Amino acid sequence: MELVYSGTWLHSGYAKRRILGKLGVMAKPPAKAAKKAAPAKKKAGRPRAKHSDPDYKQMSVYVHKDVRNKVKARLFEQGGEFSGLVESLLRAWLKKPQ
Repeated sequence: MELVYSGTWLHSGYAKRRILGKLGVMAKPPAKAAKKAAPAKKKAGRPRAKHSDPDYKQMSVYVHKDVRNKVKARLFEQGGEFSGLVESLLRAWLKKPQ
């Protein structure tokens, strides 16, 4: 028994595999025409987060609770972020002569 795929029967992929598997026949849908590659466009929306940016790596530090709370409060008042503060301090430290 030979089945020919017409594109109109057995719409569910699961049903196709189940029925065709029982019959011992594997029908393939006709090949679709290749789509032309669209030029790469920059996606609109939010900028890439640091955790998904390959230029950034996460690191952990231990800081006393009191220092952490005071830093968080001041950063909140100034609209800064902790990673920006730490990075600027580390860059300044690296510029100092050994």
